[in-house]
Amino acid sequence: MASCTKIEGLMQARIDGELSSSEAVVFEQHLAECDRCARALRQHQRASAQLFEALHEDRLSHSLRPTVMSHLPELGPADSSDLATVNWRAKHPRSPIVRRLPVAVAVLLALVGLIIHMYWPDSIEARPGAVGMVTYQSGIAYGGHMGEAGAHDIRVESFFEPGAWFETAEEGRLILALSGPAYVKLNQHSRVRVNAERSLTIEAGEAWFDVGKTGRRFEVYTASGYIDVVGTSFLVAVEDAETVVTVFDGEVHFDGTGAEHNFVVLRRGEQSRARAGMAPSPPRRVATAGLASWTSGMVPDQRAQTTFETAMIPAHDTPSPPEWKVHWVPTRYEGRRWAIEGIRLTWNDVTPGPHCSYDVYVYDDQMNPLFRGRLNGTDINRSSVPYRELYPPDGTIEDINGLFVRLLPDFSTGSVEVPIEVKALGL
Repeated sequence: MASCTKIEGLMQARIDGELSSSEAVVFEQHLAECDRCARALRQHQRASAQLFEALHEDRLSHSLRPTVMSHLPELGPADSSDLATVNWRAKHPRSPIVRRLPVAVAVLLALVGLIIHMYWPDSIEARPGAVGMVTYQSGIAYGGHMGEAGAHDIRVESFFEPGAWFETAEEGRLILALSGPAYVKLNQHSRVRVNAERSLTIEAGEAWFDVGKTGRRFEVYTASGYIDVVGTSFLVAVEDAETVVTVFDGEVHFDGTGAEHNFVVLRRGEQSRARAGMAPSPPRRVATAGLASWTSGMVPDQRAQTTFETAMIPAHDTPSPPEWKVHWVPTRYEGRRWAIEGIRLTWNDVTPGPHCSYDVYVYDDQMNPLFRGRLNGTDINRSSVPYRELYPPDGTIEDINGLFVRLLPDFSTGSVEVPIEVKALGL
């Protein structure tokens, strides 16, 4: 009985009536014994019929054979010299070496393929503890590790761990790809330190960030500010103890280093500045075109990018839902707007820790930032005190209908989340 593979190769010829008598016998015998091929033939026939009907307007109404045959040149008698050449080759076959040359080439190619297969790595794995890879480098750039003395040249496709630092000189630029993923482009005269896979410190210079919208937070520290994002692209410039943050897409929380912990929310096309010990300036609209023009020619090395994606981004990684926990806390009661002294975060959780911490952002009823605070995982672990109170630095809050309170988990202290209830103090 003929194989299904052979029969599948003859199906179109069967539909077009081009099978020889012997092929037709074999074909029909196979279909009588194979239901799968019989179904496949019916599907082919239906497809051919649909095609035939769809193209009926373009079909020729007469045969082209007479026209083609009339334009073909007539074949003359065979040249005797050609016949002599054929006879000579038949009586004088090629040497054994020439005849075996195609076989030798095939064996050689197979041997080369075997060697490549043996020495080609089965998979690309990141170095243990690595959180990122250098995917682009131009000009002069060097780096090192906080726990090691000295510096070394930067090599594209090299992994790095927490504690790594990078610095660019005149005309030097880098792209750092961090698992998450997040991509950081460094301008010339810049210096950064990697704290974790989603945490970076900028000590000087300029860095452009493209943070994947996976629902996981990304942190940027400077000497005069703290930047907290979930998924966005933004530019950070640090010069003369001042931090300037410009948002190109998404939303950024920019917190100063002052004791009052004031913060601003920046959205697309907005910019804010902060100096050490001071609150960030109010957001202002800026023209973003040209601010990051130095990034336009920076394209990751193709091999390095492929290696990074293979080694550090799971093949079936799906974006996590947003981590923000948003609460609406009404401050209007019995027709009156009450002065609010602060908020109380309460939990009644018996799940064993260690618990995660929460960064707490408080806004008025128009989503204008008021103040921020933090609920530490160690406070949650102390079940004897199941609440934490946070107070605004400027005193009571008045003349609003309610508060928006957003909680962002910080899993650096633990992995266990708890349900949090938020209430206003002063009602």
